[in-house]
Amino acid sequence: MPTYQRGTMKRLEIACAILICAALLFLSRAHLSRQQPTGAAPPLASPPKNIVLIVIDTLRADHLQTYGYARDTAPFLEEISSRGVVFEKVFSTSSWIAPATASLFTALYPSQHGVITGHNATRKLRKKFSHIVLNRIPDQLETLPELLGKAGYSTFGISDNFKVFRKMGFGDGFERLDSAWYRGGDEVNAIATRWKEDLLVADRYFLYLHYVDPHQPYHKREPWFEAAQGQPASTIARYDSEISYVDGMIRKLFDEFQWQDDTLLIVTSDHGEGFLDHGNWGHDKTLFTEVLHIPLIVYHPSLKPARLKGHASILNIYPTLRELLGGSGENDLEGVSLLPAPRGVHALPGSRALFAELIKRKEETNRSVRSVLEGKWNFIEQSRQDSQVAGFLFDLKADSREQRNHGALFPQIVASLRKKNRTGPRDTLAVGPEAITLPIDEEKLKRLRSLGYV
Repeated sequence: MPTYQRGTMKRLEIACAILICAALLFLSRAHLSRQQPTGAAPPLASPPKNIVLIVIDTLRADHLQTYGYARDTAPFLEEISSRGVVFEKVFSTSSWIAPATASLFTALYPSQHGVITGHNATRKLRKKFSHIVLNRIPDQLETLPELLGKAGYSTFGISDNFKVFRKMGFGDGFERLDSAWYRGGDEVNAIATRWKEDLLVADRYFLYLHYVDPHQPYHKREPWFEAAQGQPASTIARYDSEISYVDGMIRKLFDEFQWQDDTLLIVTSDHGEGFLDHGNWGHDKTLFTEVLHIPLIVYHPSLKPARLKGHASILNIYPTLRELLGGSGENDLEGVSLLPAPRGVHALPGSRALFAELIKRKEETNRSVRSVLEGKWNFIEQSRQDSQVAGFLFDLKADSREQRNHGALFPQIVASLRKKNRTGPRDTLAVGPEAITLPIDEEKLKRLRSLGYV
């Protein structure tokens, strides 16, 4: 081959190699851009015009198709999930509404904000007392509605669970809060619609909606109810139909208010529910993952779809919104922001210990349950009136349904987590408790019975 031809061929080989490298680099970057991140929530360009926070009472994450459930119980939430950010492993701070919702509103644990008791009146208490003492959110804590009000949002709230009411501090910061005894999702939507004009004339608004329908009593919601035989299948069928019912309620408001245009929508729960997973019905007796693992779905038209796999908490919502609105990143809350920041990326706090607390007053029972989740381990410790303590260690990676107690196999891990569990959240952030006193009457007891609390 002549010399000039050999030179030409060499130049062609080099050019082809450059083109191949460029193509591989392009394909690699395209693949990476399609990969769903596992670290931090993608940022918004600016604070959203409106913020809507929806809490679906007693919704365990694993009963949504988004979290792997076989039934499509919530097609609208599935649609929103495909267009938004899904946090796969989010945990509550307690297994019942008052302490968990107070944590949502303050980014502190129950032992820090002090809301550890609520309307859980019992027949035993009724015989001993003519009143009940309820904890409330301390006045010195700034709640989420107060934070958003100071940021210029008009603040509205509708709670269909009577435990979220003004006297317990949940109304602080709300210009308008409607709280009542379980009326159903239709009535929640009806109230929101009656407020529509006031919401839309606001420069920007924050709307908190608390649907209680998946809570006991479980109704057969048509056309979603699918009959099943035996227990717990028949009860679960009712529960699932309630989820579908609420999903439809959320879709109606989403379309009516056109939240797809300029609204940050956050959907979560206060806690889950037990269906004999560990021998118990309900949620206010244990801290297994069926009552702690909750959904967290975030939608805004400017957000890119993502699924974040690290551990997070209901505590993270408040500081994330605070940073989004340009607030301080000071270490004055137990929760941390999930937003990327100029100073670096906030990784989901999988390496941080997450606590959950179920604390009972002595006049009710000395029994308490505490858990600490760190890495793949969840350690649950139960104390009883006879001063006996039972500990359970679960490997959530290998045993997500917590069927095997690994405590005897890993005594060093048990010792380490037990120490953290008993030390608990930071004492320096504790400000509670404060209390209010309410009379116990037959009407209250009747309503408590209807929700399974008596």
